[in-house]
Amino acid sequence: MRTILVGYDETEPSKRALERAVSLAKAFDASLVVTSVAPTLQSAGGRGAGPIDPVDSPERHVEELERARAYVADQGVEADYVPAVGDPANTIMRVAEGATRT
Repeated sequence: MRTILVGYDETEPSKRALERAVSLAKAFDASLVVTSVAPTLQSAGGRGAGPIDPVDSPERHVEELERARAYVADQGVEADYVPAVGDPANTIMRVAEGATRT
């Protein structure tokens, strides 16, 4: 089975990406995974993850996923939702690797 992963943060481009992902999931009978990543601040020296960004909290990303869930459900598509914390690019890659193993 095919899996489509979309990173979602309620920006206009990510809303369009979610719409497209839903269309593709319907067209190709693919599973859909939606993730939203709360970024961490870089620690001194730029190595490793630091504390969670207080302006962009994990709770905010969970709320974003809930709104995405409502949209996707209205479209008649089932999806998995993965809230995450970390460097967005690396974390989305880890979610993608996990999604392709199931």
